[in-house]
Amino acid sequence: MEKHWIINTTLVFVLLFLWIDWVLGQTFPEEPAMQLGKGTVEDIAYSPDGKLLAVSGSLGVWLYETADLTEVGLLRGHKSLVYGITFSPDGKTLASLGISEIFLWDIEERKQKGHIEGEFTVAFSVDGKLLASCSSILGKSENIFLWDVQTGDQVGVLKGHTDRVHSVAFSPDGKTLASGSEDKTVRLWDLQTQRQIGVLDQHTDWVYFVTFSPNANLLVSIDNRDRAVHLWDVQRRELVSKLPNQGSRTKIAFSPDGKLVALEGELDTISLWDVQRQAQVATIPLGEDQGSLRKLIFNPDGKTFASWGQDRIVRIWDVGTHKQVGLIDGYTAGIDHVFLNPEGTRVFAENQIWDVGTQKPIGSVPGVVKALSPNGSLLVLNVLQVWDVQAQRETVDFRSDSRAAVFSPDSKLLAAGGDNKIVLIWDVEQKKLVARLKGHTQTVRALAFSPDGTLLASGAGDAIRLWNIPDQKQVAVLEKEGGAVAFSPDGTILASVRRDEINLWDVQTKEQVETLRFPISSPLNTCIAFSPDGNWLAGAGDGVQLWSVAKWEKVATLGGHTGWIRSVSFSQNGKWLASGSRDGTVLLWEVNLPGALSVEPLGKRIIALGRLKRAMLYQNFPNPFNPETWIPYQLVEAAHARIHIYDVAGHLVRTLDLGTKLANSYLSREQAAYWDGRNDMGESVSSGVYFYTLEAGDYRRTRRMTVVR
Repeated sequence: MEKHWIINTTLVFVLLFLWIDWVLGQTFPEEPAMQLGKGTVEDIAYSPDGKLLAVSGSLGVWLYETADLTEVGLLRGHKSLVYGITFSPDGKTLASLGISEIFLWDIEERKQKGHIEGEFTVAFSVDGKLLASCSSILGKSENIFLWDVQTGDQVGVLKGHTDRVHSVAFSPDGKTLASGSEDKTVRLWDLQTQRQIGVLDQHTDWVYFVTFSPNANLLVSIDNRDRAVHLWDVQRRELVSKLPNQGSRTKIAFSPDGKLVALEGELDTISLWDVQRQAQVATIPLGEDQGSLRKLIFNPDGKTFASWGQDRIVRIWDVGTHKQVGLIDGYTAGIDHVFLNPEGTRVFAENQIWDVGTQKPIGSVPGVVKALSPNGSLLVLNVLQVWDVQAQRETVDFRSDSRAAVFSPDSKLLAAGGDNKIVLIWDVEQKKLVARLKGHTQTVRALAFSPDGTLLASGAGDAIRLWNIPDQKQVAVLEKEGGAVAFSPDGTILASVRRDEINLWDVQTKEQVETLRFPISSPLNTCIAFSPDGNWLAGAGDGVQLWSVAKWEKVATLGGHTGWIRSVSFSQNGKWLASGSRDGTVLLWEVNLPGALSVEPLGKRIIALGRLKRAMLYQNFPNPFNPETWIPYQLVEAAHARIHIYDVAGHLVRTLDLGTKLANSYLSREQAAYWDGRNDMGESVSSGVYFYTLEAGDYRRTRRMTVVR
């Protein structure tokens, strides 16, 4: 008996070692297979000859031919958002503004030719020799810095403001620089002497925008309170008049001849004003879907002007007809949620649907996607609107608080939580509220169903809580600050995010079993996901972090985003890992892991997703279980098959001799191996963790399962 125990113990640990070695031997791609979306939009600028339109954002600076809006280049080099851009007067150089850095680009050769430390906003002098920046460099945010464009050296500092400077502009004659600051003033500087020559102090709040008219006679400024467009006589240093401005962040634009200004008007419109008569001459309706404007800019040819707003679409308008004559789209907001359909052929992020094969958008939905049902048929939008993907229509509007939402594994229930601190459970088919789970004292930010649908985990700032869905009762409080939550595919482990760490909990005992820490430089983590086969855990830090579940060790970091990662998701067939970021893009990584089984509770049939080309041992179902379970598997060639079941000490508990099996998938209850929870003596085994190993020809694979009595 002792010899038999030693042999079995050795066997199980050899098999476990081989399994761990196989898991740790998995390699992950160094580069994403594809990028969906052009990122965010932060600024737009025309070249002086009007032939190019530049659009800056999270990926760099996109260049378009204005004649037909054809994309002709992408200037990449910044490691973060490009907040602002401006062309040199001769059009040969473009300055792009990132975090604490200014890049200078050779437009003809499309390559970087210089670098300057600085931030916030920049402007070229008329002769193109100087660059002015408002900067928080050395902690002196109230100063303006002057740089030599050719050498990149700092050649001057303009001091006088008493608070942060937000905007600078050179006069068209090249003699004067204007600056707007949080000290509620606009200051004028003589560039030759680098001395202050005037202060315009009639603003009631901080000034965030200044610009000169093309003839240099007028200076325009806008402050944060009344948002009116202030027109100043530059020579007399006097306020001439105000043009009403109902926009939130609008920067007005002068036409090249200085006769017109364009600005955001009331009720989603653009207003055109005659400068000399100070009278509105046209109103251009935008439509509610475009939202408030972020910038307006005239083409130097004077025939068109460009705008972009909250809908992240750059629109081109004809000055004479006031009609839209072109647009540039494909840009997104920061992506907080990304989902893949079960087949891994479609991606849902924000309000967009992408086809993975073509890597192009194929549709949109009227709201931000917050959840996808496991069967891929339903979406949750905005404040708990349920959207039918196939029919492309709303099926029910629960109109409920929904910072977080998740479908049950059978797609019949929908859980939602938010600022009201209550977790609501809705019956999707019957369109009614079936439970109100109370206990949290802070906003509910994350939800996850267990694979069998009997448990719900909710994450909030006060704790992670576990709820029994059939009884509608709280069964545990895990005393940690709560972030994202995710169950392992076998339902035995719950992972939760807390600041810069992932905590792992034994679902049965409710005890913490492991902590995974992120690098100190990582931002706050808000997402986590298990791979379909349960062997890997993905989170967000300095890139997508991947851990081996076998040893709870980090095995890879997938880089590529320029902003914080807010969402990670595996496709159920195991082919793709998707990540969504605040940079407005989705990256797809071809990880090619084993696929998942869609486990339906209450004895329903399970279905394999993805056609696998090798023998496979799948997770048992249900799991945890009492008293019986089914073990699905797949063979690629005929073989005599056996399943050995061991306890945690390595003792052989039961052998299921399946006989000779043909090459096939044995997935349903009728085909899978059956275990009644008894040992070879016919006795019921006790609660706990057990391991099961499939032997079929040369194939060996071990998995874990849990008995709950």
